[in-house]
Amino acid sequence: MFLKKVLNQPNLVGTMMIALMVCGGFIYAFAFDGFNVETATGAK
Repeated sequence: MFLKKVLNQPNLVGTMMIALMVCGGFIYAFAFDGFNVETATGAK
């Protein structure tokens, strides 16, 4: 029921999608940064 209500509001869905993309971007950036630090210090 709740999901149907949410899906009936395009603006809310768009906002959620953008929020997920931003969160994913931050996670990716942090993971990539950690990977770069490991390679720079020669952790191989």
